[in-house]
Amino acid sequence: MSSIYALVNSSESELDLDEGVRHIDKLIWATYVLLNSFNGLLNAIKLHLRTEDLLGADSNYLKNHGSSFNHNIDSSCEIGKKAGVMLQFLSRLISHSCYVRDYFYQENIIRCPDSLSRLIRIQSCTNITGKDMIEKVLKTVKLIGEIRVSDITTNFLSSSINLFVSLCKVGCYSVIEAAFCEFTKETVFLRPSHDIIFQLTYLFKEASLIPSFLEYLFNKAKANSTNTKGVIYFSNDACRFYIYAMQFENASNHVQCIPVEITLNMLSFIYNTYKSAYWIHHIDIKGCDCLAQLYKLVMDIVFKALDTYKDRTKSGRQRNEWIDLIKNKITKHVINLMTFHSYELTEKYITVLAEYKEVEKFFEDEGLSDVDSTVNEDMPDIDSALFVDW
Repeated sequence: MSSIYALVNSSESELDLDEGVRHIDKLIWATYVLLNSFNGLLNAIKLHLRTEDLLGADSNYLKNHGSSFNHNIDSSCEIGKKAGVMLQFLSRLISHSCYVRDYFYQENIIRCPDSLSRLIRIQSCTNITGKDMIEKVLKTVKLIGEIRVSDITTNFLSSSINLFVSLCKVGCYSVIEAAFCEFTKETVFLRPSHDIIFQLTYLFKEASLIPSFLEYLFNKAKANSTNTKGVIYFSNDACRFYIYAMQFENASNHVQCIPVEITLNMLSFIYNTYKSAYWIHHIDIKGCDCLAQLYKLVMDIVFKALDTYKDRTKSGRQRNEWIDLIKNKITKHVINLMTFHSYELTEKYITVLAEYKEVEKFFEDEGLSDVDSTVNEDMPDIDSALFVDW
């Protein structure tokens, strides 16, 4: 597409000039049209699915840890791929163009360019806003979950996550909060591929600075809403983070080591839960197992990082990134917070406790631990006149 080529070869200052804006308008409309076509394709597939098809897909997922349908959406039709590519490019522009940022933040209306109007056949649609674009992405993600095609729409899901991460980074969360939260839930609940589970850590890292998002994520559903049978099998009102944590655990068991950046994302997210919404660690801790899963997740990723660090040190293949990760202050902060706030929950699980002890010993041996569980504060001076005689 000529507009993409023109935008790629524009400087940042040129993006918001008249010529750049014309190309951006074309890009936005082309993206919306592809989204609409992809949405229509998914709806057509949905109409032809039988109940036994969905049950068969769920059964295969439980056996193979992945959805089973293969309607060749990405390979034969290419609409899903193209929609994902366009969405990805648009998400990258958000941090460089005030015009694109305002399109989402201020819900600016973009009219269909004359050069595209004859090619576009969206009935009764001549103007689109940022809200329209977000809603179309959300509807598409919901359909992906409904017809069980998450494993063959990974490119599109990846681009959708990048869009929401980019919007969060530039301060648009308050404008799209409802859609942002719903997108998070839908993406987690559609049981995506391991790559998407890991990519969601970028979204969690950015949004975990916002207390309302954390409250939404840790909705602490009743235990009977969230059940596990080897892999996740849950109801629609299940705790969102619990379901994510179980899928993250499953994904991490299928890789040799969790990438450094993913590990840091999760540690930053966990640290932010203490900093931004500490109360979630104390409310209804017996009503839902999400906190226990959170603490298990902490120990699992730190222990695996430590294991990789030791293995590479022993084999002489040590890379600086693993040294930096182990000695990163965020790693120490999270371990310290675990000691003060969640040791009693960690202690319930023998494997997790063993990992905790090994990590704690390593930190002590390396002189990296400053955990002190005793209270050494002096008693404050109190004016005796304030005491009441009884």
